Amino acid sequence: MSKGLERIVRDVKERGPAIAEMAALGRFVRGIDVGGIDLPPLPDEEITPGSYHRDILTLEPLEVVLLSWPPGVASAVHHHDGFAGHVLVLDGQLENIAYTIKDGVMTDRMHMLAGPGGVVPEPDGIIHVLRNPDRMDWARTLHFYFPALTDLDGMRIFDLSNGTIATLNSSAKAASFSEPESSFSKLEKEAFRFVPFERMPQARSHRIRPVVPKPTSERIIDMVRAYYEEQAERYDDADARDPIRTNYTEGVNALIAEALAKSERMEAMLALACGTGRRASDIRQASGRDYALWGVDLSGAMADIATERGIHAINARWTEAEVPRDHFDACTILYAFGHVPDAALREAWLRKVHDALRPGGRLFLDAFDLNDRHEWGPRARKAYHDLDLGDQGYELGDVFYVRSGGTHPAFLHYFEEDGLRDLLERCGFAVERIRHVGYVHCAGEVLPPDEPGMLFVEAVRH
Repeated sequence: MSKGLERIVRDVKERGPAIAEMAALGRFVRGIDVGGIDLPPLPDEEITPGSYHRDILTLEPLEVVLLSWPPGVASAVHHHDGFAGHVLVLDGQLENIAYTIKDGVMTDRMHMLAGPGGVVPEPDGIIHVLRNPDRMDWARTLHFYFPALTDLDGMRIFDLSNGTIATLNSSAKAASFSEPESSFSKLEKEAFRFVPFERMPQARSHRIRPVVPKPTSERIIDMVRAYYEEQAERYDDADARDPIRTNYTEGVNALIAEALAKSERMEAMLALACGTGRRASDIRQASGRDYALWGVDLSGAMADIATERGIHAINARWTEAEVPRDHFDACTILYAFGHVPDAALREAWLRKVHDALRPGGRLFLDAFDLNDRHEWGPRARKAYHDLDLGDQGYELGDVFYVRSGGTHPAFLHYFEEDGLRDLLERCGFAVERIRHVGYVHCAGEVLPPDEPGMLFVEAVRH
């Protein structure tokens, strides 16, 4: 055993039963510095093809076990019945997928991706699978379980392809269908049916996928760029097929166009995160004003489409884009401000917008509301507390997600109205009003002030 692992085992023994419960154990595991752990060599003993290697480090006062995952290998979907714990990623990546089963139908409900230093909770009762998503490199993970499992006797595993539920016996070395027949005490054929989340009734077009620890801002920017590059060519068509998004965007576009139509001066507008330029072009046409239209977008593919629409589109990060100061009569940040990865960068964005607008220039911005019960906000708040994401670099309101059927995760931050107002005023804007606009509920409609919805901001540069 390496010195770093010896130190962890010693700390576990010193703390004893005090950490043999989820909250205390979670705090202990999240406090481990993986950078100070020298890992032992990869196992040289033969591993059952398609399986992983377990090296039990201690069973007292709880189980600490080092797992080594060959590229692409996963556990079986398995059930924690009577034991719980946390998993610390030491090297590589680990994906955790949790499932629910009801009335004979199993579906995936939560996907979570962890990198070095990331901690995955495994509460009692969870049905889940752990896998190394990397097809090239090994992953190493350290697992902490209570009560300790001396063996896998009685653990149930699930085969999603054929609905088989198998019960392992004490000779099993891993929670895997790759184990020999002698490792199973019971097999139940066609015991359930697996239906992927995206095929479930009323499934949403996107799903939450936590990433721990929170990646650096640079990495998040790259993730957002890849997310939009992946769908640039079909983005407008996908929007058009989604009645919720269509009604919402058209409703907000109309509010902006109405305000611009009444503006005394309207010579130039800046569309930040302009995407394909469709919305900026539609707003200009609906306003009846003939103004110059600039756009900035992180995605080169998106910016190219905007250019084809006649927009002066710049492919750059907003903080690095070269635009004139004191020039624009209006600026829009639509469907985008939540993609900015942290509080400091959000403030930098708004300060640069302030400088680009002429005095009296108008800012139109929409943002997702953390308190909107019709949206992900309450779920983001719950995940923040349930997964202790604040200890893994998250700000309250941070969410990672993927489009159903997509591969690239993106980032979104949910806001609270008072905090958003304070931020704008701190950056030199007078907030004229913040209206609530329906998104999932009453899409595109301006809602009463006490009804939660998207936060639609109209502000003026001081």
